[in-house]
Amino acid sequence: MNDMFKLKYKNIDFQNETITFIRTKTKKTNRQNLKPILAIITPQIKTIIKKWGNPHVNPNVYVFPILSDGLSPNDELKRINQGIKTTNKYMKRIGKELDFPLILTSYVARHTYSTILKNSGYAVSFISESLGHSSLKTTQNYLDSFDTESKKEAANKLLDF
Repeated sequence: MNDMFKLKYKNIDFQNETITFIRTKTKKTNRQNLKPILAIITPQIKTIIKKWGNPHVNPNVYVFPILSDGLSPNDELKRINQGIKTTNKYMKRIGKELDFPLILTSYVARHTYSTILKNSGYAVSFISESLGHSSLKTTQNYLDSFDTESKKEAANKLLDF
């Protein structure tokens, strides 16, 4: 969410339908050769930008109206946290209306994204790159941390014959 709120139109190439950025979390490290994340602009993303985004008047405009130039680091953090809180509030409402079995949040969405990729047979290296992880070990730990339910389901299927 932090990275999405910090996107500027200079990060978007509408002609090639891509968004390129370096994760804020990664920028804070002392690593050399920071690897940018390349995301594909789907029709749904275009719709979201069109509906909720700022007008594209120049490359330095923030895509979404959460941040603005000239904010102090403290005010920027407050706005990002409020944006995450508001987004999660609406995600929870949507999940509740749909009788979804989990409480939906941006955190759940990130885990769901990586789980769907994993269950669809994508390589851990691909998932790692798309999540912006600098090492495969981080991604493996991330994927393993929420796979207990799948393991329980598999164990029950083994005994259900």
